[in-house]
Amino acid sequence: MKISRRSALKGAAAAVAGISASSHASKTALSSPSASASLAIPPEPDDVLLNHPHAVEVMQNEKVDLLLCSDPVNIYYLTNQKTISDMIGMDGFAYAALSSSSKRKPTFIAGQLSYYFDAPKQSVQDKVDLRFYSSPAEPELFNKIENAADLVAAKASPGYLPKNHETSQQSPLESSRLKQVEVATSELSASIDAAIVSEILRSDLANKTIAVDNLRLRRIIERSGIKVRIVDGERLIRRIRLKKSPTEIQFMRYVAQANSISGLKAAQVVREGANFRELREEFWKQSGQQMCNAKYLMLDTHTPALADGEIKNGRSFLIDCVSEFQGYHGDYGRTVCVGEPNRKLQRVINTLSSVWDRILPELRPGLAYADIYALANKLFAESNVDASFAVNPHSVGLHHSDEPSAAEFSYFQKENLVLTENMVLSVDMPVLDTGMGGTAHLEDLVLIGKDGPELLNDTGNRFIVV
Repeated sequence: MKISRRSALKGAAAAVAGISASSHASKTALSSPSASASLAIPPEPDDVLLNHPHAVEVMQNEKVDLLLCSDPVNIYYLTNQKTISDMIGMDGFAYAALSSSSKRKPTFIAGQLSYYFDAPKQSVQDKVDLRFYSSPAEPELFNKIENAADLVAAKASPGYLPKNHETSQQSPLESSRLKQVEVATSELSASIDAAIVSEILRSDLANKTIAVDNLRLRRIIERSGIKVRIVDGERLIRRIRLKKSPTEIQFMRYVAQANSISGLKAAQVVREGANFRELREEFWKQSGQQMCNAKYLMLDTHTPALADGEIKNGRSFLIDCVSEFQGYHGDYGRTVCVGEPNRKLQRVINTLSSVWDRILPELRPGLAYADIYALANKLFAESNVDASFAVNPHSVGLHHSDEPSAAEFSYFQKENLVLTENMVLSVDMPVLDTGMGGTAHLEDLVLIGKDGPELLNDTGNRFIVV
């Protein structure tokens, strides 16, 4: 839903008018999530998730020649490949690489069998280069190798693949992945290190720049003897991921709506005497029915999954719902009022709604996080509501907070990002004070369009009275 400044300001005026009254104009019936019946689950994508032209542009602007990744999230983003090894807690068995040349496909580096099990559909397979490894045919000699050329040329053992009996016709997926495995196996490397070094040599990177998302990759590069400059690849790829591809936008539209529906349906179990566990069970169940994985449900400032909490009449509490679909995150926050909220909390709830209505039409390319902080705090202060106010704009995608750190190879430091077209943004607005009859929250997901914002989830329920 596109938002115009006129329509938003009209809604803001109505909300402001109701701040001092015990009005329920912004309350919506809990039956609204029934629209979920028409929510179609997106199919397996035909294209890579990666926004390739944008990635090449960012890499060239930052003078990075090769991006080398070991983090499963980054591998998935570059190649659509989710590996079984990662799912069962065995990292370091797969890598991905991206060249700054627009003519080169992303590269997926893995064992043959891993790819055979995990291969995406044919249309995606054709858009990724494969580099396979097995184990050294002569381990003792291999362990003595000291230079890159010999490491790459070392003989590999045949590896293992399921036998093809040829007594019946293969399925299309079997046929396509076996064909790709056979082609890639013609250049089988003797180890993971050898396969990575081969990719570096193939890219002709002497005296150039490699970005790595894990410093353990530095050891492999140093063993190769290739003289290169190494920079922070996690920071780089998060900057790339800010601008979503069409496939990512499709996933974000779905998960934003599915996540909000799951949160609203979980709120339906709220009643006098219910506990936090019941709400979480319902959120997990509803998420699963949407083919989403629940990540957490914050209830009244409690995030631990097993945290106790009893629901009492007259108490209001925030819900902050996060689930993911195919790695992409929804983020949705509301206030649930058990009975009528007290006058002070009603003013807080209405003020949050008013502030959001004023901020929303301003969200467009070129606006900086600092501008959002300043406007939100100014508007809240003008309401004269006696409560602490927090505002946190953050990009959402493959992580709940999917944005680059301000510094290289460091703990996360939030920078003053400027909004860009096709970025998905949350403006998180909780009120966490104690002793005022509860907590409050308002949070939606917005796609930043060329000409303005698009709300990705149903925003009719500004607060929920049960």
